[in-house]
Amino acid sequence: MQLIEAGQYTSACSKLEEVVRLVPDGVGAQLTLAECYEISGRLASAWSAYLLAESSAAREQQSRRRRLARKSADALRPRLAQMVLDVPRAVTGLPGITITCDGTPVLPGRWGEPFPVDRGEHVIVARADGRVSWEEKVVVPSDGVTVRATVGTMPPAAEPAVKEKASGATKPPPPPVMKKGSGTAKPLSVKASMDAEAAKAPTPRGAAAHPTRADGDGWFGGAWGFQKKLAAVAGGMGAMSIGIGIGASVVAVTKRDESHAYCRDGDLCDAKGIALRAGSRTAADLAAGALIAGALSLAGGVTLFATAPDAGRGANVRVAVGAARLDAHVAW
Repeated sequence: MQLIEAGQYTSACSKLEEVVRLVPDGVGAQLTLAECYEISGRLASAWSAYLLAESSAAREQQSRRRRLARKSADALRPRLAQMVLDVPRAVTGLPGITITCDGTPVLPGRWGEPFPVDRGEHVIVARADGRVSWEEKVVVPSDGVTVRATVGTMPPAAEPAVKEKASGATKPPPPPVMKKGSGTAKPLSVKASMDAEAAKAPTPRGAAAHPTRADGDGWFGGAWGFQKKLAAVAGGMGAMSIGIGIGASVVAVTKRDESHAYCRDGDLCDAKGIALRAGSRTAADLAAGALIAGALSLAGGVTLFATAPDAGRGANVRVAVGAARLDAHVAW
């Protein structure tokens, strides 16, 4: 409301649009947005916003607001500028034909019929499968007038030329395979050479099995077994989630209390009050989810810890390394 009073209608309407997006059932926000549009001269947008507020108020059983929205919409209707899109028959039959006005689709049922628009410049775009798109800017000079625009022809889109390289050079043949008894030796690939060298190299005596992890080390051994360590992780995550849930609950209550200063009659709030209440609901949802997840994770951790067996032998991994091979043995 402060931005509207300061004459900053563009910023005010943008913020209210975001509030309506976040709280789609907020009748107060929809009415305030409609008023912002009307004050800024966007009468068609204001008329649509009043109709939306009327529908929401009827759904929420707010009869006073429903009557206010209907009265405001009826007062604007005679002042609205209108546009008529004439679509030739040759265009209506194109496959996949779509027409938009400022990015908003204009359905076929409204082609050739007047529909409300704000005064100012509008961009009309028509697209169809396999056709060059058509675009035109239409200026509505003032409120209360009717302007017409005719969608132009849409020629077929040029297919990309497919050019094949006409080169006399042929693809080189693959290298001949070396056969037993041939008189000419061919170089081997890098991988084949490495495999051959590895096959020839003897396994050194130092390649005896060396343990890479002693019994009882790592996650699977020690004073606690794997299950108890997993239980500790689950319990820690559960405690952290519960902490987040408590913090989100505090935020939800704080935002709800702060919103009272920007609301009157219980649910009639300005933009800041609506935003605070939306944030309070979001924080409350987060708190509920975090508390439930934390409780489940904590309970799972306690169950895992209580049912964990006594720590036994850990995993023992032994690896033998040679010039030509790598052997791994795992024992439990």
